[in-house]
Amino acid sequence: MNKIWINGKIVDAQNAISSSDRGFTLGDGIFETMYFDNGNIELFEMHMIRLKSTLSFLYINISYSHNDLINATRKLFEENKLSCGVVRLTVSRGCGKRGIAFNNELKATVVISVSVVDRFQAPVKICTTSYIRNEKSPLSSFKMLNYTDSIMAFNDAKMKGFGDALMLNIKGNVSCTTTANIFLIKGNNLITPSLKSGCLPGIIRSVVLNIAKKNNLNVAETDVKIEHMKTADSVFITNSIIRLKKIIGFEDTNYDLENKVMLNIEKELI
Repeated sequence: MNKIWINGKIVDAQNAISSSDRGFTLGDGIFETMYFDNGNIELFEMHMIRLKSTLSFLYINISYSHNDLINATRKLFEENKLSCGVVRLTVSRGCGKRGIAFNNELKATVVISVSVVDRFQAPVKICTTSYIRNEKSPLSSFKMLNYTDSIMAFNDAKMKGFGDALMLNIKGNVSCTTTANIFLIKGNNLITPSLKSGCLPGIIRSVVLNIAKKNNLNVAETDVKIEHMKTADSVFITNSIIRLKKIIGFEDTNYDLENKVMLNIEKELI
């Protein structure tokens, strides 16, 4: 049976969360997905900066320090007899009474779980979906527990025979895929939807932008249209687990999987 860390204790994963926890009943919480290897979490401080910002916006307080969380993660990997893998840090507002109102006296529920994953994922084709990102909501920039739009968009793509879905926003501009930021390459230009598109401020997104600027690529964080998807040389997606995943094509458009600009970025990420 898998072990998880919850509020300072390592316990069996089964039946660990209260039925009154607002993360379970209302989706009232957030999460960070990270990768653990060689005793450390990759880009841990960047993840913690984003976590702190999100918790502050949502008026959720946790008492655990960064050292508490990294030490708990190390112990959890030992308990599960794993050396590397995915770390999921989940924070809910905690257990409360029925209804949506909350007060700041609620004790947050903090859970760390770990799992094994193959970081290399084969390139896929993507398609559009009717499920959208709401760029007008301030919550679109946070990793909220409610991922139903992405879940349904991914299922929609699978049912159509594609590997993932391209999610547009209310304006009809490209935002992201179901779990990743998206980048387009056209010549020496690296193009990605701006944060105003409703995409998450991804950790690897930030790293890729820094790599691109260091290598003197022309970087544009801008409105990305469907037409741009159809004229791009290459397209790839990023998140903290897969790092970089190549996209074979978008619906009827195919991309160059050996694009030198993309391969150089991938090399610097690994």
